[in-house]
Amino acid sequence: MRKSIFLVIAFTGMVFLSSAQNNVRLFDQAMKLKSVIVRINADAFTATTFIEMEFFNPNDKEIEGLYRFQLHPGQVITAFQLELNGRYREGTIEEKWKARNAYNSIVGKRIDPALLQMDGLNFYRLNIYPVPAKGTRRITMTIQQRLKANDNRVSYLLPFTGKDTTAYFKTDIRIYHNQSIPLISKGLLPQKSFISSRNEYAFQWESEDIALSKPIAFFIPLHDDQFTYCTRQANGKNHFAVHYRPSVPAYTEIHPKKITVFWDVSASADKRQTGREINFLQQYISYHAIEQLTIIPFNYKITDTAVYNTVKGFNSRWEQYIRSLEYDGATQLGILDFSSCKSDVVFLFSDGKNTFGNSRPKTGNALVYCINTSATAYPDVLTEIAGTGGGCYIDLHRKTLGEAIALAGRSENWLLKIISSGGKSIVEQQLPIRVSSSLFINGTTDRNDAVFSFVFGTNNTISKTEQMYMTGSGNCGTAAMERINMFEQFEQIVKTHSWEDMLEFGLKEKVVTPYTSYIVLERAEDYVRYNISPPKELEEECKELGFVKKDSKTQRQQMREKDEFEILNAVAGYYNSKLKQWDEKVPPISITVSEMRMSKTNELENKETKNISASVSSINGELVQSGIPGNSRGLSEVVITAYGMRRLQRNLGYTATQIRSPDLFISGTVENVLQGRVAGLDVSGNALPGGSSSIIIRGNRTLTGNNRPLFVLDGLPIEENINDFISIDQVETITVLKDAAASALYGCRAANGAIVIESKKAKPFYRYNSEFPSYRLKNMEEVDYLQEIKSAPYTDKQSLYRQLKISYGNDPGFYFDVAQHFFETGMRQEALPVLMNAAEAADGDYRVLKAIGYTLESWKYFDEAASLYGYLLQLTPDNLSAYRDLAWAFYQQKRYQEAIDILYKAISRDFGNQEDQLRSFKALLLSELNAVVAIHRDKISTAAIPAVLLRPMPVDLRIVVDGNKIDFYNVGIQEPGGTVCSNEKPVSKKGGYLNKSGYYYYNGPQEYQLKHAAAGRYRISVDRYDYRHLDYYPGRVPSFVRITAFRNFGKENQTICVENVIVDNQHGRIEIGEVNW
Repeated sequence: MRKSIFLVIAFTGMVFLSSAQNNVRLFDQAMKLKSVIVRINADAFTATTFIEMEFFNPNDKEIEGLYRFQLHPGQVITAFQLELNGRYREGTIEEKWKARNAYNSIVGKRIDPALLQMDGLNFYRLNIYPVPAKGTRRITMTIQQRLKANDNRVSYLLPFTGKDTTAYFKTDIRIYHNQSIPLISKGLLPQKSFISSRNEYAFQWESEDIALSKPIAFFIPLHDDQFTYCTRQANGKNHFAVHYRPSVPAYTEIHPKKITVFWDVSASADKRQTGREINFLQQYISYHAIEQLTIIPFNYKITDTAVYNTVKGFNSRWEQYIRSLEYDGATQLGILDFSSCKSDVVFLFSDGKNTFGNSRPKTGNALVYCINTSATAYPDVLTEIAGTGGGCYIDLHRKTLGEAIALAGRSENWLLKIISSGGKSIVEQQLPIRVSSSLFINGTTDRNDAVFSFVFGTNNTISKTEQMYMTGSGNCGTAAMERINMFEQFEQIVKTHSWEDMLEFGLKEKVVTPYTSYIVLERAEDYVRYNISPPKELEEECKELGFVKKDSKTQRQQMREKDEFEILNAVAGYYNSKLKQWDEKVPPISITVSEMRMSKTNELENKETKNISASVSSINGELVQSGIPGNSRGLSEVVITAYGMRRLQRNLGYTATQIRSPDLFISGTVENVLQGRVAGLDVSGNALPGGSSSIIIRGNRTLTGNNRPLFVLDGLPIEENINDFISIDQVETITVLKDAAASALYGCRAANGAIVIESKKAKPFYRYNSEFPSYRLKNMEEVDYLQEIKSAPYTDKQSLYRQLKISYGNDPGFYFDVAQHFFETGMRQEALPVLMNAAEAADGDYRVLKAIGYTLESWKYFDEAASLYGYLLQLTPDNLSAYRDLAWAFYQQKRYQEAIDILYKAISRDFGNQEDQLRSFKALLLSELNAVVAIHRDKISTAAIPAVLLRPMPVDLRIVVDGNKIDFYNVGIQEPGGTVCSNEKPVSKKGGYLNKSGYYYYNGPQEYQLKHAAAGRYRISVDRYDYRHLDYYPGRVPSFVRITAFRNFGKENQTICVENVIVDNQHGRIEIGEVNW
């Protein structure tokens, strides 16, 4: 009995399983093509392609059909239809996410939908459901494009994937008759001739069982006439398009008499072949009989202007002047203003490398030639600077002097402007346009006939004018003339614009983009339910169902408001935790959408509120132009100190000297190499090969009499004679570590110092003391070159700097050290150019520029710091620290309104995937915004900020630790009495608390606050691992730590003290500074 029941259950289960398997639907199944019909209407300017496709399902079950295809760049899908019940239904263009949502929901109900969407640039996918078993479905699509001229012809190409075959294929091509006879190109179609019929050329061809492995391709030769144009009336306008072959030559010879030379004297410019550049100028002046030469040297600012009379061929004076120029400082090409030059020609001698601030000069109408002789130039930059004025980029490194002088003796001709007479016309092209063999012009005019004048030349010279008489006889037939502007915009917008721009464009023009799709639904109620505009045949039925199209743009605005609301609420959540730490009795912040909207309304009504983007852009013209301390505005409540930016040797992090392989002897011993090269190192005994010698660094170090330093070869300590393990010719570097501080790296055996040798074939291997040492940075000795320059007489410092620059010039940190020393000793005019060299040595690295900003602030050069921070914000708009740096620079300039505006902009901005990691950082910014408002409320407007966010937290002491690289962690504040507040113990017994702004990989500023501070010293330390302390490389970015101490934070008597500390290659727990209260 049990067996019978079991068999019945088993059989029933098999029936259900079989039924379930039969009901499984097949999604995204490839469909086979049964028939393809292609109809093309074209003229010399546009083409409209209508494709009808019938798909076949070879399966025994119904499927959701999928068809993927590719289009040629510039081709746009402008219509789509799906056959329903024997009739085609028009598709509706919709937001991609909405169309996909509707499609997927309806597929689940087994009701007919179809979806056509863009999968990638020029790649598309079509989904249809259902395609019945052994059945077919049909669709149509319309593709439009502009045909582009090349080699006196326009070409058409419709690609096929090469994988499809179709049982039936037919093509019908119609070309408007006012053109030359079109010709079939190599591809899918047979080499048959077009047939002339009335006002058109026709081509028809059909075939069966054909593989669609090649494109449909043909071309239309253009007439030999200078102008090929056509006109068409549409949408109440007369549209026109012109293929124009100008008779103007591409170049015109010039005969200049006055020239201006902008000569790059930045530090990297000394790599140029200045002798070759001078030779070019000599021959150019002689060849063109130049009468006046103006030379303007520049680096990060204009350094001089010299004018020479060359009418009698006197060359020696200006040559001597150029040869006497010193190459120093960073490069800021944006400081140049060519438009103010009164000369015939402007020459820019530079490698195009911009390392500081704005990178584009103001060109105006100048005829600019950019000349370079460096092997490591930036030709794209120099070409862009030469621009559309008629000049060009000349690579004198590769071209002969004769070729270069010929290029600089002619100007490129440009189509400067188009003038219409006898009516009002609008030309869509952006002028000027470089002259070529064929130009394309289109636009609209209020008349059937018009006269156009085409003006050619350069920015400062008109060379020729040509005229075109356009009549209404150039009719374009049925082509898509009125949509040419859309075709041009489509190519740009799908490549470079934001998702919202693409969405708005697709909805407006009713075309498929990455964010808009065509959808066809079967039932009227589905159009109503999913808020999709119905086709005309269903409009009345949808209207009866109460359909009212909702404004999706308004919905998106509401979504943005919701996003901003969620961002502010998340920040408020972090800020509430800080409020609770500050005072448990304070109620938390709770923001509402209505409060946020009210702040938006107030912002629009408040005419005094300045636009943040204008604030940033207004300071990007001239960065650090003056360089004169007296020109910067100070602030009485701000006290900035630098404390000398205490430094240790960059190569190892301690007092050290390094000798590299080019400086080593071919033969000899390690002792022989070191003798006489390292201060404080004595070599005694036999220093010949095979001999025995001893080395002592800075005298006796131990009571036992063992004064021998530790030798380390490729990271391994060597107790025996080092010369038995390596020969000099195998040595890459020898680094001498002085002082017992070397034991922090290699233990007690290095108490007498260490001599670290890296072989040429060694892989990096670094060994640390198993202990994590703790020490005070101020107790460490300074780097050798800084000791040397500090000990030099005041009058010798500049010349000594130039000598040291030969050895250390590739190291950005060298310039920070020397610049700070110069500034502290009163050599302020010399300090700024030295500091700018750091940017040049680091190739304009963002982190080095940020450190320069720190230094400028410490020197009270607030205008220059704000200018630099503004540039960095434009450079990295997704970097939250850039907003904070600029805001505090504004504050120090007493630009309080701009400071809180940019802080709020940073707090409310959506940083996308980083948002979760940045909320604690934003809470820190909100605390600072509240402090500024609390102190300066009478000088600023807070209308744009929800009032509920204005909840200040004044404290006695606030210390913020951040940096240009933030390669440290576990900030610790040792309070008076020895209590430590750190990341590991963020709340101290005395009420101090430390907040870290960051999450996992993102490190932001770390903030310590104490509401009621006790008198005494607050010592600041950081933990830092230096994994690559032996790996020196040119351009290495120094690691800055900035300590900002706020006394009476958020109170009227607030003061600010800033200290910059460089911690390159420090390893351990380092005390980097202290604050007295």
